[in-house]
Amino acid sequence: MSQSFVVFPMSQEMTLEAGKTYRGVINVVNPADADGDFSYTIVVTPYSVADVGYEANLEETSTWSQIVDWIMIDDPSGTLAPNETKEITFTVTVPTDAPAGGQYAAIAVRSSGAEVAQGDSLKIHNVYELASVIYATVEGETVHSGEVVTNTVPGFVTDGDVVLTTMVANTGNVHEMAAVKIEAKNILTGERFFPRSESEIVYEEVVMPSTTRYITRELNELPLLGVFEVSQEVSYLGEISLNTSLVILCPIWFMVLVVATIGTLIGTITALIMKRRREKRAMMI
Repeated sequence: MSQSFVVFPMSQEMTLEAGKTYRGVINVVNPADADGDFSYTIVVTPYSVADVGYEANLEETSTWSQIVDWIMIDDPSGTLAPNETKEITFTVTVPTDAPAGGQYAAIAVRSSGAEVAQGDSLKIHNVYELASVIYATVEGETVHSGEVVTNTVPGFVTDGDVVLTTMVANTGNVHEMAAVKIEAKNILTGERFFPRSESEIVYEEVVMPSTTRYITRELNELPLLGVFEVSQEVSYLGEISLNTSLVILCPIWFMVLVVATIGTLIGTITALIMKRRREKRAMMI
């Protein structure tokens, strides 16, 4: 039986005050094309990220995940028929001594690993998990500090992969947003390849406190050959870092073809010169 399901929103922001209680909602959906009923359980886990690549970690606890103990799920298990949606409410009770700054958790929805008889044995279905991440800020002495560490646009590309990168550091005690704007156009014709729509003009990434995030964007829209003006503008904590560069796309096969063509021309010209010299010497005899 298929265990495909949907959880939304994928993330949500909450602003909290010490000593107060808040309520929130997530939704669990069993799609209309599901093979059957969907049984689930809901747990609250800490949320953090690993390394600069920001791989999600739902196990490691820290001072940034105390909120896990503040959240209570009203109805932590249930079963949904195909095309049924369940609104799950949760309560956040903030203690009076809650530290100011960021607090992060994931409300994880797990499919139940049902046991199915197979002859004389039992087979357990795989367990699937989706989560809604809570980005909470406890009001008080929040510290907003950090910097754009790198902003890189490649200059010469031979494999067709134009990858723009930036690295941003957060040295504060609350999560921040890094906004990245990318533009790309053909330097000879003026044709614009990026952004292709209004929704692509700016994209944002969360930067967790006491971390450094490596952000990449691959421009698959560019042709394999050409010269382009590419710019990447990173806005972060009031700082704007702009890098505009000429990007030359020249695949290796084209370089080999050019070198081979030049070699052939040089060889042909050399052969003609040698032939004329031989003819001149023959006429002088």
